[in-house]
Amino acid sequence: MTYLLPTISLKPSIPRMKINLETLRFIPLIAVAGMLTACAQLQITPAPGQNMVFQQGKACVIPLKQNGEKQGIGVIGAGSYEGGRAVFTVLFHNHTKSPINFGLENITATDAKGRPLRIYTPQEITRQIRTQAAIAAMAVGLSAGCQSFAASQPSYTTYSGSYNGYSNYNAYSAYGRPIGSLQGYQNGTVYGTATTYNPAQAAIANQAIQANTMNQMNMIGNNMQGQLGIANQMLATTTVPPNAQYVGIIIVKQSPVTNFKFSFAGQECTASFLEK
Repeated sequence: MTYLLPTISLKPSIPRMKINLETLRFIPLIAVAGMLTACAQLQITPAPGQNMVFQQGKACVIPLKQNGEKQGIGVIGAGSYEGGRAVFTVLFHNHTKSPINFGLENITATDAKGRPLRIYTPQEITRQIRTQAAIAAMAVGLSAGCQSFAASQPSYTTYSGSYNGYSNYNAYSAYGRPIGSLQGYQNGTVYGTATTYNPAQAAIANQAIQANTMNQMNMIGNNMQGQLGIANQMLATTTVPPNAQYVGIIIVKQSPVTNFKFSFAGQECTASFLEK
């Protein structure tokens, strides 16, 4: 019996959003961060001494130039992701007069000792999600096959019992003359096995197995769809027109200290976060 993972039509749950960085309207930025269900597992706070704004209790780092002008970047800690990884939401505002390509190639991350921290691409996360779903579906299919095989096998019953009785045996000579008789009691034990098969019972069992298998497959598919919804919101290279904004999430190897450096249009800026 073969079970296939259901085909799922994916639609991004949250569209790419435009945010007016000048007026500090970060509600959509907070909304993207709120997509993650594991936020409570990891507390991410900006390191002291940085320019920050708050929206609904969330702290967002906004790097400034030496003259106090905003550099077009906003970063907020969103929470944790499986596998010892942290999630951040990044907003980029193109203040220049020309389109700018902005993506993961514009971002580097290091720990407190300056060692590079891995930033995962959307393709890596998507591949991991699909692989995990395929493995889970394979395990469910194998389990269902084993259960169906067991349900289709005959039933074996072992039985045992005892016997006793009284017998009278007459003895004769070679010439047919009676020469006496033997009398006595006999007793003993009997045992054996019996094989039975109930097609109706096997069919009912297989129906229950198939229903349970489909339910598990649907759960795997729904979970994959939810995770891919997050992967679809990850930062990917995008051409941002002048005075336009782009928002995406990035997934980084977790570290007690995460230092970001953003490089674009000949500018550089940094943002630092503490994780616990």
